[in-house]
Amino acid sequence: MLGAGLDTEHSSAVRSGTLVIDDHADEPLSEANAESLGAGLPMLAPAVDGESAHAGARPLGLASARGAADDLKLIKGIGKQNEERLNTLGVWHFDQIAAWSSENVKWVGSYLAFPGRIDRKSWITQAAQLAAGRATEFSERVKAGKVATSSSIPIA
Repeated sequence: MLGAGLDTEHSSAVRSGTLVIDDHADEPLSEANAESLGAGLPMLAPAVDGESAHAGARPLGLASARGAADDLKLIKGIGKQNEERLNTLGVWHFDQIAAWSSENVKWVGSYLAFPGRIDRKSWITQAAQLAAGRATEFSERVKAGKVATSSSIPIA
């Protein structure tokens, strides 16, 4: 837009002096500022035994949930055992699964000893929907107590 001679709100503010560009923005942070920034970042989950034995790339995991962990059993294909194993990897939230790359899918599928399950059961699609606050057909059934393997309460 600027190349075409058009002004934007931002360029007008810079020209008028209303917005001042920080000439120091590209300078390295001081040690104190870097420590402060680092203190605000989440801790990563530790490595697991045999981590390098799996093809693909392990997704980054969190040492603990951000607040309350999501109920990963609301995703079709994740039962109690896989939820526990995902938590061990530092996967606590739907948005983490929704952000997995194909290399992450390959690694997690191998780690869980269920290659292809993540794609077959559409974990990423389900996780994205749940992360956005929208229910899936499966999550509705789980919440209604109709899926024994995903229930916290035994179904009679």
